Amino acid sequence: MTIKRILLAEDDVSMRRALTHVLESDGYQVVPANTAVEAAAQFWARPPDLALLDLNAVAQDEWWAVDEICAADPVLPIILIVRGSVERRERAMRLGADALFEQPFDFPTLLDTIARFMAEPGGARVARMSRKPSALLMLCKVPGPF
Repeated sequence: MTIKRILLAEDDVSMRRALTHVLESDGYQVVPANTAVEAAAQFWARPPDLALLDLNAVAQDEWWAVDEICAADPVLPIILIVRGSVERRERAMRLGADALFEQPFDFPTLLDTIARFMAEPGGARVARMSRKPSALLMLCKVPGPF
């Protein structure tokens, strides 16, 4: 059995250590990154089976790196972690996250969510047409007099 790799972008050192410990204890290989730019570099060096990205680790000028990860692999499960800001939650939804966790969050629930994604055949999901909101909105429009 192949060990599943999780790309973890988390700028808070203690949280990154805690998440790494919990994920490794659950049998995953964790590829840590301190910033979104580091996460993008890790992604291109060896694509993970799942990306767990803390949006609070993303500096204002680093959003391109998250966009790149989201757009590069349409079947990569992406879980985003946000804290407080309505703007960041809205941005996370526009990125097309598969799951969104607000801090503080429950570790067992996070692990269950990760396990669900990893258990799917081949570790992947059905590819999206696009993670871009314009394409998703077009897919969701219902014809008719509304």
